[in-house]
Amino acid sequence: MDLFSTRFRRQPSPSVLRTPRQLRWLFVDLLVNDCVPAPMYLWTKFHHELSLDYILEHATDALGENRALAEMQDYLGEHGKSLEQFGLLSERAAIAAHQMNNEQLAIFTEIVTAAMHDQDLLLFIDGKAGRGKTATAAFAALLYAGGRTTHSTFKVRAR
Repeated sequence: MDLFSTRFRRQPSPSVLRTPRQLRWLFVDLLVNDCVPAPMYLWTKFHHELSLDYILEHATDALGENRALAEMQDYLGEHGKSLEQFGLLSERAAIAAHQMNNEQLAIFTEIVTAAMHDQDLLLFIDGKAGRGKTATAAFAALLYAGGRTTHSTFKVRAR
């Protein structure tokens, strides 16, 4: 038996869940109900399984994982909670910041600063295709409750 089914008998084991989205729902349910003593440990152990649909859709682990986290942020927001409360955002932010170029980091820093000071912020980021705008904005949008990128708001597929 794995950690999920041993500790939380009312929850199904991840092995019987059929989609990454179902796993994300389960993970959020466990977080909301204070059933996970070490959320970062579980994310680290199951991040690939939790993100697989988005990884396959976007062909990169980083963007897929960020999309999965964004979705979980939305689910948590429905319960008045956030990734940051469970220590999932701050470590991810540090990892992501190390992978950004100078322009991406400047934009990300501006967004983080606004979020930390609870300030509204509206940005338009323009640039050539393949420059990392979507990945940077998607991750930064996680910092705001209800934060969204243009792609997610208007259901525009990122290519």
